[in-house]
Amino acid sequence: MLMKLNIETRTLHNTRHTFASMMLNNGIDPMWVSNTLGHENLDITLRVYAHFMPKKEKMVIGFLEKRYKNGTSYI
Repeated sequence: MLMKLNIETRTLHNTRHTFASMMLNNGIDPMWVSNTLGHENLDITLRVYAHFMPKKEKMVIGFLEKRYKNGTSYI
């Protein structure tokens, strides 16, 4: 059917990647996306999909990473 419609074949993994990319690109909470994908932690999701997130969200996550990277909540 995909060939008749001239649509590129997509695997289930491709569909999963598309879903995550679209959610993050539209400002959906990265933690929600991570949980929905069944990732063990948010870091996995961010390493794979961060380039799909709007710049504003990347800035917030960068701030949080700096804040908690050294084991302290003080900046």
